[in-house]
Amino acid sequence: FLTKPCPKAIGIVQCEIERVKVGSKKKGVNMKGRFFPTYEYRLFIRHRPSDPSSDTDANNDRKARHIPQSAQNGTGTRITTSEFSGLLGRLQSNFVGTEFQIFTPRPAMMKTKALLAKSIAVHQSNGAITYTANLLGSRPRIMDVCIPKVNTDGADEHGRLINPANNNAEVLGTDETAYSPPGDFGLLALQNRPPWWNIELGSFVLNFGGRVSVASVKNFQLCDRSDQDYIMLQFGRIEGRHSFTMDFQHPLTAVQAFAIAISSLQSKI
Repeated sequence: FLTKPCPKAIGIVQCEIERVKVGSKKKGVNMKGRFFPTYEYRLFIRHRPSDPSSDTDANNDRKARHIPQSAQNGTGTRITTSEFSGLLGRLQSNFVGTEFQIFTPRPAMMKTKALLAKSIAVHQSNGAITYTANLLGSRPRIMDVCIPKVNTDGADEHGRLINPANNNAEVLGTDETAYSPPGDFGLLALQNRPPWWNIELGSFVLNFGGRVSVASVKNFQLCDRSDQDYIMLQFGRIEGRHSFTMDFQHPLTAVQAFAIAISSLQSKI
């Protein structure tokens, strides 16, 4: 479930994310660790519409479910799960925090820990994210995302089943034209939904359907550029500084959605 495109029949999958500061209370933490802390992000899948029995509160989920989590390390973030010792993915940032790539392990490397630890070459790109400051200045940033296209069955344009763990497409590679339809290179272009100005509040707003309760520039809704009514992913703060909700649906995978949400928190724009 974590690495496969969410089927349309499931609908919206509701999740929560916790951000936990790592190592801040340990002795010997240097000044860099104090002013630029390292965070661990924990994802809790709260509700699956296809399984009514799974609609339990987040606290119960935390005890019963194996959850994906990520640990930030420099410009890279590893995404793992307690279900197995392998790596689900990696979010890689440029130095200034405006461009990100989502990498997933190649199928032959899923259980090869030594190779995973040595080089990112054993990974393949499964998504790209960029953040751009709005030219109007007062408006929120622009967020662009590219992911491989899939159909309703989670297959690519040629009917082959897509799993980010064994997807042959390199999102930013050079061989897309060998099998992709002309014009889009087999990629789906997404962009954050533009908020509108609320006169009463004196700020830009989005309708999160009650799932977000704290205003933040990091909150977003992600849609197809050509269809802004179909929200594939929404993310926002719910309380304090370290608790968030994340809701996603077809064609995103849980790992892709998790990585995109983390990039919003790590972006410098």
